[in-house]
Amino acid sequence: MTHGTDLSLYQQGAETSSSSVPDIPRRSTVRTSNSWPENEPRPTGLGLIHCSLQHFPIRKRLRVSLLKAEGLAGKLKPELEIHAFCKVSLAPGGKPQNSIVKRGRDVAFNQVA
Repeated sequence: MTHGTDLSLYQQGAETSSSSVPDIPRRSTVRTSNSWPENEPRPTGLGLIHCSLQHFPIRKRLRVSLLKAEGLAGKLKPELEIHAFCKVSLAPGGKPQNSIVKRGRDVAFNQVA
């Protein structure tokens, strides 16, 4: 268990480690929702968002990485083109800090809040 988080709950077949941030495998391309495996059911709700969170207490930074968003319309409208945006809100000491990033079909955001 690392910082109160059991990483094995989020990674299939992975053991908990002493590292505060799990390794993210590098891929040359990110699969889109069109390449969804046939034996795996598509999401019927709001879809899936794959992200990672990294906390750097010495630098007082929180890094939120949105890796991939897929099946955002689920089975409702698989042909629908989604224009995704991401909003991160932090409230240290009760004062909210907002950061909004909007992109068309590019769901790989690069923003530090």
